[in-house]
Amino acid sequence: MEGLESDGNVVGAKENFYDMIFEIGWDPANFPAYDLFLCTLAKGSDGIHEALKYFDLLRDRGCYPGIRFFGIVLDECVRFNDIRRAEFFWEIMLGKTKLQPTTTMYNSMISMYCYHGDIDAAMNMLDGMVCKGAFPNSPTYNLLFKFFIKGKKLGEASEMFTEMVSNGCVPDQLNCDAAVRVYLDNGDPVMAIKVWKCLVDNYREDLEGTANLLVVGLRDNDRVLDAV
Repeated sequence: MEGLESDGNVVGAKENFYDMIFEIGWDPANFPAYDLFLCTLAKGSDGIHEALKYFDLLRDRGCYPGIRFFGIVLDECVRFNDIRRAEFFWEIMLGKTKLQPTTTMYNSMISMYCYHGDIDAAMNMLDGMVCKGAFPNSPTYNLLFKFFIKGKKLGEASEMFTEMVSNGCVPDQLNCDAAVRVYLDNGDPVMAIKVWKCLVDNYREDLEGTANLLVVGLRDNDRVLDAV
């Protein structure tokens, strides 16, 4: 089956699949083969839609693919911000299989929840991922930090920034630029300075605009000495 996937041979993969079912039947332990088969279908001309038909066929018989196919499905859900379908497959993965979602997969779910404005669900993902053996990384924290800054949820943004930095993760430069502006606009020069210090510690280019913004903002917030 691996060779068929490499070649993108969908017809051969289907023939191989039916031969396998005829010879050994439906076996939940055979999930690596099911995973290869569905991943091969996903690369074909009908893409994920063809693969999902066979996923339903497998599911009806108590059989499921491996982690790679679930990753492909989540990527497809992210493309269309289809959180309901993503939740459907997520629940199957956690409830019907012994698979452990990766950090990348958690990030996909968090990004969709942020897109749909469901911060409680996004934070539940963050809080629960460590228990499943996945650990937040810079993309994880930046997704949430960006969401909080954009929504002007400054308390949550400050907590996320602190946790991010304490865990050795670096905020994106664009997130830092936006955060400095939002903190200044909302009368929190202390956090604006903290983010600025993080910015200059980690980036060397395109700092002038934010530096000028910070100076003006500190003066407007009666922090002239900090602006000098």
